[in-house]
Amino acid sequence: MTTNNNGGPSSHVPAASTHISPSQNTTTASQIESLRRLHCGHQQLPFSEASTQLQALDIDTDMLDGGGSGRLDVRGKRKGNKAVAYEWTADGQALHWCNFITDERGTIFADRRSTFDPAESAWLFAQAETARRKAEADRQALQDQAARQAQDMWRDGVQSGTHAYITSKQLSGLHNARIDAATGALLIPMWVSG
Repeated sequence: MTTNNNGGPSSHVPAASTHISPSQNTTTASQIESLRRLHCGHQQLPFSEASTQLQALDIDTDMLDGGGSGRLDVRGKRKGNKAVAYEWTADGQALHWCNFITDERGTIFADRRSTFDPAESAWLFAQAETARRKAEADRQALQDQAARQAQDMWRDGVQSGTHAYITSKQLSGLHNARIDAATGALLIPMWVSG
């Protein structure tokens, strides 16, 4: 029997699908299992297999994408409830899911062996890691650009004057807000510490 990080018995079952109850926390075990399967030559999880296993859990898979992450509806609840979050692993070999209504979570793994040898698996893992790092750098560059644009708009904003919103709320002034000189839009500051 394997043990978890706390020294107790592991609740993670190395199978094609794991179903975790709210009282069990196996995020680390799921990640380790995903990496173990990658290096042991498992192939990508077919979309149809993931969809079938989610449907067995009463999760509506009409909006399930073949990659990335998103939200899904739980059957039996109102349409558009988006009570289930899912995320495909970067290598496409597993799908993590969490039902926010029942607080159940789990991971669906690919169940068949691939023809990749260990060297090819390592190469694929390196490619996925490179793609992840590039996506992270692109996201950071986009956030930096948006921050610079917001700072420029704030710096160029007018510190006094009237705006329709201020008038409708019967406020005495802008109260640390500004008015965009180019568009006339009301600029409200958002401060983030850290």
